[in-house]
Amino acid sequence: MKIAYVLSTFPCISETFILREIVALEKAGIRVIIFALKSSSPGESDEAASLMQDAIYRPSPLSPDLIRDELFFLRRRPLLYLLLLFRTIRRNLLAPVMLLKSLRNFPVAAHFARVAEKMGADHIHGHFAFVPADIAATMAALLDKRFSVSAHAWDIYTQGKRRLRNRLSHASFITACTKRARDYLAGLLPEARISAVHHGLALDRFTSSPSSEPVVLAVGRLVEKKGYVPLVEACAILAGRDIEFSCVIAGEGPHRRLLERMIAKHGLDSRVRLAGKVCGEALMNLYRTASVFALPSVVAPSGDVDGLPNAILEAMAMETPVVSTDASSANEAIVDGENGFIVPAGNPEMLADRIETLLKDGTLRQKLGSNGRKTVSKHFDIDTNIKQLIQLFSESK
Repeated sequence: MKIAYVLSTFPCISETFILREIVALEKAGIRVIIFALKSSSPGESDEAASLMQDAIYRPSPLSPDLIRDELFFLRRRPLLYLLLLFRTIRRNLLAPVMLLKSLRNFPVAAHFARVAEKMGADHIHGHFAFVPADIAATMAALLDKRFSVSAHAWDIYTQGKRRLRNRLSHASFITACTKRARDYLAGLLPEARISAVHHGLALDRFTSSPSSEPVVLAVGRLVEKKGYVPLVEACAILAGRDIEFSCVIAGEGPHRRLLERMIAKHGLDSRVRLAGKVCGEALMNLYRTASVFALPSVVAPSGDVDGLPNAILEAMAMETPVVSTDASSANEAIVDGENGFIVPAGNPEMLADRIETLLKDGTLRQKLGSNGRKTVSKHFDIDTNIKQLIQLFSESK
């Protein structure tokens, strides 16, 4: 079976779960043809670098390949082509920026479709219920194939319900990476086939090495929904209690300057470090130095909120006890007090309490960390979870 995967960016450091999924599919004998609108550095990932060699990227707007493939489908099925173009324009008339993007990407969809046809793709799959879903739907229509979509978090909660329904209503199936997201989509699309397929980890890559150093680690983009503002406030509380600790926040994003100001305001320059973008073995080393992992997600004003962050699963796989919040879907992995802690979102005092408890109690850290790895092994192993996705692809042919 050959599956055309439509992505916004490949590879993407904040979407390593997609790379893991593709690698697991290939390992299971599924040929994945990657179509991406743009590329980025593979970092330290040999797998990403290898896959990039065969990936098909969006050509320039005046590329001869783009024009040739547009004309190909216009000649083959002119009425269908014009109908699809008209539908694209109609759906985006009230959103000028989105309309321009859609008009730019429409010929890209034709180009991707032609390449997918030549390569014998059996099915089209878009990752994220946004532009990749639009392109996947157009490709499928041009090729008379079925398409599916993997929906996640921001793409579900930050766009209008009507637009979301339009994007997903014709998909043969939809996967959501959390049960919460699945239930939300089921309320919008009661007739659709929607399944919760959790992201998974290749556990052999996460060698547990519990640390006794008083290091609190957070990993993720520096954006509001990650809850780094209450995390810095919790660090100020811990410092006020004379707790010995340091905090490392790994990631980049638009909130960096805000966090720098907060760190300076609370006099935490010697305790809280913004490590910037970290990946590969350097990230594994950060996990190994941490005795507590904190990701105190909140709901952003836009409605954006975490699903089940992959960094939480990675920390659990490393046997590092996790403190998260009830804003995200972290409770689909964490049972409070058994394999981690869940605290109310936006509550730095309680967040500080839980971090302090873990820093002071090595036995508890060991218990929660060990149970956390067992949870990931049982419910979030990539080789197990990928079978569910393969079954969906097989039934959609």
